[in-house]
Amino acid sequence: MRWWSVVLWLVSLLVISLNPAVALFEDQIGKSDWRLQFVGCPTQIVLDRSKAGKPSDSVIVATDHNVIASLSPTTGEIAWRQTQEQRPGVQSIIANRGKLIASIASNGRVVRVWDKPSGYLKWEKTLREESTSSNGAVTFIDDATVVALTDNMVVAFNSQSGDQLWKQTLEEKVLWFGLVRGSDAVTVVGGVHRSAAHVVTLDMKNGAKQKLQTLPAPWFAKQSCLLSGSMLACAGDNGVHTVDVSSSPLQTHSAIVAETTSVRDLDIEGFVGVGFASSSALSVFRLSPTAAPALVVKFDQYDAVSAALTAEKKPILVVVRNLNRVSYFDLSTGQEETSWSAEITGENRAPAKQLALLIAGSERELLVVGQDCRVDFLVHQSSSLNLEWSRHEALAAISSVEMVDLPLSEAQANIEAEFASGDESILRTLSRRLSTQITQIRRALLHAGDEILSTTGLLGDRRTALSDWLDSLRNGDTDARKRKSNNNQEPFERDYFNLHKMIVVTTLNGKLYGLDNRQGAIVWQLWVGADLEPLSSVEGRSVPLFVQRTTAHYPFPAQCVFAAKHKTTGKGVLVTFDPISGKVVDRVQLAASVKQIALLPYTNANDIHSVIVVDNNNHATLHPNDARIPADSPIYLMSVVAETGELTGSRYNAASKKLEVVWTSTLGLDDREKVVHVMSKRFGEHVHSQGRVLGDRSVLYKYSNPNLVALAALSDVDAKDPKSAGGLLTIFLIDSVNGRVLYAGKHHKASGPVHMIHCENWLTYSFWNEKARRMELNVLEMFEGHVQSDPQRFSSLAPTLQPPIVMKQGYIFPQGVSAITVTETDRGMTNRNVLIAMPFGGILEVPKSFLDPRRPIEPTMEHREEGLIPYMPEIPVATENILNYNQTAVGVRAIKTSASGLESTSLMLAYGLDLFFTRLNPSGTFDILKDDFDHLLISLVLFALIVASVVSKKFAKHRDLKQAWR
Repeated sequence: MRWWSVVLWLVSLLVISLNPAVALFEDQIGKSDWRLQFVGCPTQIVLDRSKAGKPSDSVIVATDHNVIASLSPTTGEIAWRQTQEQRPGVQSIIANRGKLIASIASNGRVVRVWDKPSGYLKWEKTLREESTSSNGAVTFIDDATVVALTDNMVVAFNSQSGDQLWKQTLEEKVLWFGLVRGSDAVTVVGGVHRSAAHVVTLDMKNGAKQKLQTLPAPWFAKQSCLLSGSMLACAGDNGVHTVDVSSSPLQTHSAIVAETTSVRDLDIEGFVGVGFASSSALSVFRLSPTAAPALVVKFDQYDAVSAALTAEKKPILVVVRNLNRVSYFDLSTGQEETSWSAEITGENRAPAKQLALLIAGSERELLVVGQDCRVDFLVHQSSSLNLEWSRHEALAAISSVEMVDLPLSEAQANIEAEFASGDESILRTLSRRLSTQITQIRRALLHAGDEILSTTGLLGDRRTALSDWLDSLRNGDTDARKRKSNNNQEPFERDYFNLHKMIVVTTLNGKLYGLDNRQGAIVWQLWVGADLEPLSSVEGRSVPLFVQRTTAHYPFPAQCVFAAKHKTTGKGVLVTFDPISGKVVDRVQLAASVKQIALLPYTNANDIHSVIVVDNNNHATLHPNDARIPADSPIYLMSVVAETGELTGSRYNAASKKLEVVWTSTLGLDDREKVVHVMSKRFGEHVHSQGRVLGDRSVLYKYSNPNLVALAALSDVDAKDPKSAGGLLTIFLIDSVNGRVLYAGKHHKASGPVHMIHCENWLTYSFWNEKARRMELNVLEMFEGHVQSDPQRFSSLAPTLQPPIVMKQGYIFPQGVSAITVTETDRGMTNRNVLIAMPFGGILEVPKSFLDPRRPIEPTMEHREEGLIPYMPEIPVATENILNYNQTAVGVRAIKTSASGLESTSLMLAYGLDLFFTRLNPSGTFDILKDDFDHLLISLVLFALIVASVVSKKFAKHRDLKQAWR
């Protein structure tokens, strides 16, 4: 009988381990999910064309997100995109005359050559293991040779194969920063700060030093110098100084100009722009190898400037001023071409910060990059300036996300108004209800007609069968939905299940967006000005966003607020706006910088939640300040000093409107350890069940403390083994009301990044184990025990502060972790799933039951009765559980989840370099019909039953009549 028990145990284990597959059918792709791809804010731009005098074939950009990409000049779509290492990222990019692109990345450590049409990597070479300087440069000498500079080393490669041709080491004390190509030699330019300029000429055949020249240059500073062809131009010492590095001996030519601080590259050789310290003016100088720089034109104010050559080699300068004014100047004469002057149309534009120009016959192509990272491609003809396309690259730098319910529809508003007016007569109430229902019927008919008309385009295609057209009517035409979403002709209102929402995002570039969560279309955008910048937090820079009032409080509109700081004063700024329309309601300038900000659960008479702002002087203010705070409900706050681990617990007194320090503590961190992550519970979190029913029918009650805060402290060196890789990771669970440390755990040989989830009574966090060389997921769950505490019952014989029971377990995750979060539903009844974004671009959905610290190694009958899965150290990565299937989401930094009107459905937005949105059903669609439900069949069955009942009734009457006559 023993082998029967083994078989029974294996079968039970298999049944318990079964997990229902949640996958997509082919016809469901794109139905409730979408993806937006970005490249980041461009830092370098090349308008590339295959033939001189022709329009551009591609727009090649290097961005602040370490991306090299090629954009289509026709549509603005990404032709190809390559992501490189983390900051400082791409140092230089040069488009070859042929089909190659060279780039330097990773702080000048790696050089790569790409195929221009396809974006494929041809080869890459590591110049050195570690680079101490960010001064890298790369250039093509000809179609066969590429030369790279990093620190004091120059290396030449074969551009096709990547074979190293030669390597030369230069003087270490000199700051080398530029390369000048020649026919049979390459010139390396550098200098010593405020001392001398150094020029070395290397032989292209073997890299031998042909010539070394030094010139006294007290005006030399890397940040205020650039190379324009063979001319070195520097601003400083009240003048513009130039040196022809190809000449021998070197000679300085200077032009006396007061208060010069910087030089600007104009994208053509022989001209530079010079900036000033006391104004936003710009002077353009012509450079000459034998004469002092000559002033060509000067602007009192400018936003961005660039230049290009015509087919006749005439230099043309374009400048954007006063937000949208475009002017052209002939640099050979310094005269403005007034016939080409134009204005860029569009509202809520940010000032331009970068510009690229390409002249193709009678057309002039402009690529304008704004301070809000909006990229506009314009084609300028003599009579008009047309915007071809725009890209909103600020969405690649999202800081905070909130999903806001849409306003009530007209019919729903009428119903709300009907219940609000309780003193109306019966006839008036009846007439209001009838008119509301008639409006609903009319709107339903109009919507059905719109759906039919939107799919009539399929009938014009001869290859489309009638069955395909009927299928499009039944399932909906995705392309038609996209067109309607882009046209914004439909009323922007809440749907029946509250699945249609407004995604409000703040970015690190000072831009706010409102996105339609159906297709990701931009509904509104708001530029808040160049005088604001993000706040500083433990995790880095952030622009916190709070929903002060939702659309549920009819007839009041929704309201949001975000916090930032002023660039010059450093003081905090609160901007209140309508999340549905994007209109600014109010802007408040605070008296000091922001130390801490949080949303309160209390509202004022207009149902607006107040935010509490704590400044650096530990003064707290409420905005708005008329919140109805109960006297017996104090507000507790906890602040953390990341570098020292000092903790301070404070209490806000609503009567005196002052912040009182309740307790202070320290985490006892060493000099190399600091707090890297702080995680509190989500505002308004719903906990459906207060305990877990065990297999023996007893209840294990959860420790659900809403004031619990999780902290992660990390050091780069482990004190027990300083010579080995990895540091020490310490996890703390602290009660923010009294400062008690409820849990502290350490992980040796650990390194970041550290990601955390803090939900209900459990905490999940991830880190990299240097010793085992793997990513690990640890989970903690806290319980009170089998007896739930009762705060209303007091006994002097029983301890009041009993520590919770902490159960913990570790798991191995076979992939990296970029972001981690948990699903959220309206009531919290649905099982929670953990969402993990991975570096390769996939987003995995893991049931919480897999991350259970109570998973037994040898399950008993009670464990199987409870439904616990047997413990396995590895978390499986099943392809059917990857939410974005083949829609890769690159560079995901965070994931936002939100509840919908359906308890079964959770909404998710993963954001980083790409955006991916979808709907999740952690426990299946138990409260809504499935997408493949056959409405036509059930309608036919119901119709047949109705007809059968009518016919049978008639036959029954006929039979009864015949029986009555007998």
